[in-house]
Amino acid sequence: MADIYQWRRALHIPFIIFLQIIFILLFGIFVVYDPNAALGHSDDPPIYNLRNGKYFLNQKHSLDDEGHATAEPSEKNVSKKDDAAKQFEDSLIAAIEETNKPGDSKKTIHESVKSLQAAIVRLVSDTPNVEIETNQEHGVHQAASALISNVYPSFQDVHVMIFIGFGFLMTFLKKYGLSAVSLNMMIAVICLQWATLVIGFFHLHEVENQDGSFSYKIFLHLTDSMLFSDFAAATVLISFGVVLGKTTPLQLIILALIEIVLFVANEIIGRKYLRAADAGDTIFVHLFGAYFGLACSRVMYKNQYMHSAKQASARTSDMFSMIGTIFLWMFWPSFNSAAAADGEPRHRAILNTYFSLCACVLGAFAVSGMGNRHSKFVMEHIQNATLAGGVAIGACADLVIQPYGALIVGFIAGCISVYGYDKITPWLAEKMKIHDTCGVHNLHGMPAVMGALLSCILAALATKEEYGGANALKAVYPALFNETDPLTGALLIPAISPNHQAINQLIATIVTFVIAIVGGSMTGLLLHYVEKWQHLDDAYHKGMTILKLALSVGSLTAGAIEVGAVEMPVDCYFDDNIFFHVHEDNDAESTLEQNVIIKDKSGQERKYRRQSISTIDTSSLSSKPS
Repeated sequence: MADIYQWRRALHIPFIIFLQIIFILLFGIFVVYDPNAALGHSDDPPIYNLRNGKYFLNQKHSLDDEGHATAEPSEKNVSKKDDAAKQFEDSLIAAIEETNKPGDSKKTIHESVKSLQAAIVRLVSDTPNVEIETNQEHGVHQAASALISNVYPSFQDVHVMIFIGFGFLMTFLKKYGLSAVSLNMMIAVICLQWATLVIGFFHLHEVENQDGSFSYKIFLHLTDSMLFSDFAAATVLISFGVVLGKTTPLQLIILALIEIVLFVANEIIGRKYLRAADAGDTIFVHLFGAYFGLACSRVMYKNQYMHSAKQASARTSDMFSMIGTIFLWMFWPSFNSAAAADGEPRHRAILNTYFSLCACVLGAFAVSGMGNRHSKFVMEHIQNATLAGGVAIGACADLVIQPYGALIVGFIAGCISVYGYDKITPWLAEKMKIHDTCGVHNLHGMPAVMGALLSCILAALATKEEYGGANALKAVYPALFNETDPLTGALLIPAISPNHQAINQLIATIVTFVIAIVGGSMTGLLLHYVEKWQHLDDAYHKGMTILKLALSVGSLTAGAIEVGAVEMPVDCYFDDNIFFHVHEDNDAESTLEQNVIIKDKSGQERKYRRQSISTIDTSSLSSKPS
């Protein structure tokens, strides 16, 4: 019998092609290389004008004006450089001559030294206004190499976490491993391109064209585009873990497109308007992604999820999942430190995350063994709870929390995560009707809440003395200091107190939670209707449940299909076969399949899929009475 809804379940294929064409068009219209990227960030970055709500550039982003593409220095710059050098040379000679005269007073010598100092200041201040080197091409290559050396290693570590870490962590389901790692890759790539555009649309740059007109462009940059897009993709993949095995590719694509927009909007609210500090994205990535996914799952809930026999792991699938765990554990310090301020804050972020993860592993192993009646370690705990320390410490990673504090945070996070898998996940499924496939609430949700609350406490306790001075404190809490216009020096945003910063941290957490819940619920409702439209429950494929009919083998082989008793509805969840062509591991699973349609006395049809008679366990079948 033909499957009339097959085309609907395959709609993701043309939609992927359409989406990539849209990305190409949008990139062609809006995205250009950052003209300052080869030399790092511009000394005068685009400024957001609070009065008119627009971005404006301090410099014209014309290659000729910047001098990045010109091989010969301009006459203006050459003369400026020569004047400064000549004044310095004259002052130096005059100072030496004055100090060599034995009759000069201390006052005369002091005035000569001050003149020399002023010449040095002029020379240094004029240096940024001229070429870095006479050979501009060599200077650009040198600066580009430094940029790649400083930024690309962290980006590469985060990239590995996205594709290998998250991908393999979700392969614990014995029948859904191929789908988990493959769909993870597909969704991540969609997120990277879409996030680059969405983040760019919120930070457009005004560029002067050759004809004198102005247009708005997205500057493509290693940090602002690629690294931040990885963080956005991580948010969606966290939500993906909640609905793993219960959604079609089309549903996942829709989820990604919606969640990226809400994620970027929420982060702008939290960082720009509330000025919350969250170096490791505990609030804006982990908290948002976890509760967005949980809200989706609640709206999409079905009883079939709970009774699926394929929602289980095996030795091989657990081994592959541990690969993801190890990669995530190794590279998590890079995730928490990549967006931290350069210098001491980034150094602290690496150290704090590293030791928090170490303590988390011991806490997870200890509680896992204690909670098991045979005192054995549970692989579900080891695969997930050992990472909770990286989530919990994220918002405080670059703060002065002290090494012992990082150990305490990691140990508690590991213990809480294991407890969540044992007690809270079953309670959510039974009482709240929230099915969490990967236990995202335990790995990302609860540790994120813990980290967010901890960030409020540390913000209230922050002092200049503790951080080693005003500049060190400003690096992690810029809101505690006045923000001025770099052009005019006018006050834009007044400083706030540490207590006010703590309140802002709490408000940002609440706002994130609300947007995640509301946005996730609305998205889940849309995905629910998409699933009904695609008729996922009517999908038939290789590997579905073999009929357990109370029929004799003789009746089956004779073609007399009669119902003796047990009816089993079709289970199309947590299975690779529905959207992937799978090469089975044994011959029994690759035998010819047949469609079986059973009609009861009321005339209602039930459709099943069965394989050759040799694959049916006849020991559980009762003979048909004569």
